[in-house]
This record gives sequence, C-alpha cells and structure tokens, in this order.
Amino acid sequence: MPNFGVPISKLGSYLNMSKEDRKSVNKSAEGVPTDSLNNQLIDWVIAARSANQAIFKKPTYIAIKGDGDADVPTVQKIIKILQEKDINRFNLITDMENKPVAAAR
Repeated sequence: MPNFGVPISKLGSYLNMSKEDRKSVNKSAEGVPTDSLNNQLIDWVIAARSANQAIFKKPTYIAIKGDGDADVPTVQKIIKILQEKDINRFNLITDMENKPVAAAR
C-alpha cells in the first residue's frame, strides 16, 4: 500500500475502499492529526514500532519523506514531535530530481 494519511476514525472506511477510490482520497486527504490535543502521528509511530519489534524482533527505522510541496516548518514540526518522545534516529527522504530551471542570460 502506498503512503497515506487519515485520522484513525476514518481508517476503517479508507481500508474498505477500492484501490481507485483510495487514490482519489489520497490527493485530498487531510493527513494524520498532529495538533497538541490530538496528536495521532506519535500514536501511529509508537504502535508501529511496538508491532514491528514484536513481529520481527528488530528496531524500526523511521523515515520522513518530503517532496517538492513539503515545507520546512512542517518537517521541523514532525522532527520535534518525534524528539519529544526520544525518537532521535530517523531518515530524511527527498526527491533527488529537480525541476528544470531556465538559465538566465
């Protein structure tokens, strides 16, 4: 399954959708809540790490993937959320392809 981000309350209906329907939802998905009163992102991370350790008996590596539309404050917020739970090892993944830039003459 590709990357996705929905609040936990919408996860069941999301998983019941067809692949085509998920694609259209992904384009406009609100993402996983990260506000101070409803920080589901850290809940997802902690649950995934716990499940991975139980199943595979090895640590989980966290990756933060940003594309050309990702803004620095959002990435900084995600890093801060992880570090508040003492998760200090993670990978940053960016798109290595740049859009062509017209040369000035």
